[in-house]
Amino acid sequence: MDISLRIKILRNNLKLSQKEFAEAVGFSQSYVCSVENGTKHPSADFLIRISRLFGVRVLWLSKGFGEMFSNSQKNEFKTFVKEPDSYYEFSQKISSIISQIERGDLFSFEVESDNMEPCIRKGDEVLIDKTDRSPENNSIFLFEINSRKVLKHCFKIGPATLKLTNDRPLLKNNDMILDNSIRCLGRLVWIIRKVK
Repeated sequence: MDISLRIKILRNNLKLSQKEFAEAVGFSQSYVCSVENGTKHPSADFLIRISRLFGVRVLWLSKGFGEMFSNSQKNEFKTFVKEPDSYYEFSQKISSIISQIERGDLFSFEVESDNMEPCIRKGDEVLIDKTDRSPENNSIFLFEINSRKVLKHCFKIGPATLKLTNDRPLLKNNDMILDNSIRCLGRLVWIIRKVK
């Protein structure tokens, strides 16, 4: 399913006409029609407005990942408020993430172990920036160690030495020194968790 179909599904789910939907997000009905028909690719600003006004998860909207809405109950149309200038900084961040996903700079990874709890849980989906493969102090990176992908905290323990550790070292003491046998796949930039 492509993004044009997801936007149409969302609009139908909200029980809005194209005209009502267009008015809510501040775009023309012809623009919404072109996006839904797939003749025009939606702009980042259009996606951000949809996400903010309707409580839609940006990753579902842009790539179809996870649930449609950011909470279990969608907002009612009557409560939508247009705030054209108040979300500028927010939109800059989301716009950057969408653009990185579209360029292929970010990829998702489902966490397979509980070694990073409570911060990151088993089953969480994380976004990894594969353009940043230079581990640094006090950051979390995805590594390939013995053909297994794992998230690890990096801590500087000397001028040129990094220790990789878990958030639960008492339960799983797998601390190690970063060397050439460990491949860095990228830096953790986003955590996606389903909230029950």
